[in-house]
Amino acid sequence: MEFPGLITIDPDQTDLVDAAARIIGVSFLEEGWTSTYLAALGGDEALARKREVSRAMIREEVVESAPYGCAFILPDQAGAAMGLLGSEIAAAGTTWPAIEDEAHARVIQILTSDEQAKLDARATQMEPISYFGWGSEEAADMGYGDYIYFAAWAVDASKRGSGAFRRLTSPFFDYADQQGIPVFLECYADRLVSLYEHVGFEVFRVFEDPAFDVKQVCMVRHPKGGKAS
Repeated sequence: MEFPGLITIDPDQTDLVDAAARIIGVSFLEEGWTSTYLAALGGDEALARKREVSRAMIREEVVESAPYGCAFILPDQAGAAMGLLGSEIAAAGTTWPAIEDEAHARVIQILTSDEQAKLDARATQMEPISYFGWGSEEAADMGYGDYIYFAAWAVDASKRGSGAFRRLTSPFFDYADQQGIPVFLECYADRLVSLYEHVGFEVFRVFEDPAFDVKQVCMVRHPKGGKAS
């Protein structure tokens, strides 16, 4: 996808790949799923390593999603996102879970055997709150022919409150409204649910597990003006 006001990152643009990984990676350490997942590596004493792994996770997802036109950054690098258009991904013969699997295979290369074992075990434990790649199913159930799914978006910590979030998201929302399609995402923090509700999202499904304090909240933003005919 191409959007006004955003740069669609090419996989060869390593400076932009690194910038997007830094922005999203730092933000994701504040997000419930990633912090719970990486807690398997230890507590505060492992914070530097968890930051490194978080950035690597996001960087490889940016690298793997960029060939499909799914990685974006603001020109001033105040924010970055990974967002896919369902029809484009389907036409390319892939899915978001498949892209994540390829990224995970690359992240494994920087892990020790002990770290990999700990994270694999944690991922298995977190499966009840790790339902990703559900966009096509939900769009069909809601009667839509296409959709946008956000795997991640974030604003640089130093740019929060500057309007960067609006600049980052508005091009996607405008496109969705013009095409009459929904926008999907999931989040793991009550404060984010409130933020996303403020920009038009609503909760439609929640996945919980008593073993974890966090829950997966699936949200949808329906297009203004209704579905495409």
